Amino acid sequence: MIPVKAGTRQRGDTVGMQSARPTAGLSRADLVRLVDAFHDRVQVDALLGPIFNPGVEDWPEHKAPW
Repeated sequence: MIPVKAGTRQRGDTVGMQSARPTAGLSRADLVRLVDAFHDRVQVDALLGPIFNPGVEDWPEHKAPW
């Protein structure tokens, strides 16, 4: 990541994803499983379910690997 000194950021400054370090040891399959598990838990969560569920008509399609 790009170090940013406190109080030096300006409105509109961005720190892009290209500056982030890759996560070593995390494969695409690992990420797919992580996102899948997150979505499974969100669907049944008392707090998050009502926020996410109305916006997703087809969970299997929504969860399909990118």
